[in-house]
Amino acid sequence: MADKTRRILVVEDSASILEFIRFYFTDILHWEVVAVNSGADALQAFEGGKFDMLLTDINLDAHMNGIEVARRLRQRQPTLAVVLMGGDHRASAMAKKADFGVFLHKPFDPPTLGKVCLALVESASGK
Repeated sequence: MADKTRRILVVEDSASILEFIRFYFTDILHWEVVAVNSGADALQAFEGGKFDMLLTDINLDAHMNGIEVARRLRQRQPTLAVVLMGGDHRASAMAKKADFGVFLHKPFDPPTLGKVCLALVESASGK
């Protein structure tokens, strides 16, 4: 019996990075991907059902950053695996302070992204 398809919510305001991540998770890892470019869109997308993972940029827009998105979605689904990502030292410091556990510094390579996300989801699901 095949493993169940994983479902990931990706929140990234850069169209090129969002497309890269969507391609990697869909075509390489064979996960179901819901990709949005703002915190508000992430909250709305989450209404559509349960996710295995949230992968979010920290620096989104003035209305809601990725840490706030993660906090709100974890309130709705406490077992949600979360990976924060960002491309500057400020994002890294914010992630450390938020203490969600996993931060990826952009740019990152696909194998690293996949390895981190697979390990986190398997850990969260008890595999």
